[in-house]
Amino acid sequence: MVGQRALHRPPGLLLLTPLCLLHLGASGQPDEVATSIQGVRGRSVELACGSQPSPLVVFWSFTPLGSLIPRPVAVTNGAESKVEAGASALGAVSLLNSSLVLGELRESARGHFLCQALHEAGGRLHTAYAHFRLTVLVPVSKPQVRMNELSPMEGTSVAATCAVREGTEPVTFAWQHQAPRSPEATLVGVTERLLQLDPVNRTHLGWYVCSAHNAVNRLSSDEAFLDVIYGPDKPVITVEPPRFTEEGFWASEKEEVTLSCLAASNPPSHYVWLRDHTQVHTGPTYTITSTSRAHTGRYTCLAHNSRLDIHTQTTVQLTIYCECVERPSCWGLHRPVLWQTPCTLWKVGQKLGGGRSGGLNGVQRRETG
Repeated sequence: MVGQRALHRPPGLLLLTPLCLLHLGASGQPDEVATSIQGVRGRSVELACGSQPSPLVVFWSFTPLGSLIPRPVAVTNGAESKVEAGASALGAVSLLNSSLVLGELRESARGHFLCQALHEAGGRLHTAYAHFRLTVLVPVSKPQVRMNELSPMEGTSVAATCAVREGTEPVTFAWQHQAPRSPEATLVGVTERLLQLDPVNRTHLGWYVCSAHNAVNRLSSDEAFLDVIYGPDKPVITVEPPRFTEEGFWASEKEEVTLSCLAASNPPSHYVWLRDHTQVHTGPTYTITSTSRAHTGRYTCLAHNSRLDIHTQTTVQLTIYCECVERPSCWGLHRPVLWQTPCTLWKVGQKLGGGRSGGLNGVQRRETG
């Protein structure tokens, strides 16, 4: 009877640690295959010590990676429990019945956990083991886009890196690019940490975002702006209203004419207008509110990139015509007949007198003073 009562009395916790450690083999682990468990740093993981109910004693030990020496973690006899003070290096350690709960998991918990449970059956004691190999995964940190040059000149090389401070490998990357006038971002097609733009051109200008993900999570960086410097291209001049001659453009006297100049550039071009080598205006648009014969001439648009200190230019001819005096005769040609100064009168099929004759589909002219 004394022996049976002693068998069912919970052992003192102070005696359990040396008792349980005697069950370990020379390698520090039993021969059975360990169960692989994955936990995430900062989260919680629970290790269950077998399926048999109500063990008399449960003892948990931990062997770090690269070590052969087990360390006590926690022990319970059902009535009381004890967590080793040094177990805090693994996280917030607690016991839930016979299970070991590791909250706020730390990377130092990587290694082997062994549960030894003492059971009584048929008046005899026997020990059950549960062996775990715990892998602690680390979430990827928020990426940062780092560029070797934020304002490169077109034609040079740019290297952009998606920098991640930590994260369990493998970590995969994705890049997105959004141009200033694009409604949405597009995938660049690069899945590596490094994005190489060589040579960089104006289509690469815009915002870049990189994302990194592993088995735990996915995070994206803040936007980084790549400001590609280029231009100015050769200016393009347009005239409103658009009327063309072999030499350039023409307009009637006393009408409004607008000359516009556009030269692709970053930063935007500064524009200067010249008429026959004399400056007449600054800005991309030059409007003549009421033209006269004095406005006839060669108009040059100068475009300047202040960052690169580069100039480009384009020149067009603008000719101002005056309408003929006798409008009914002119409209007989289905449109006003115009001629450069001195103004000339036209009659269909006849010469009006004094002045040279000009043959234009049976139409003759007379110069007027």
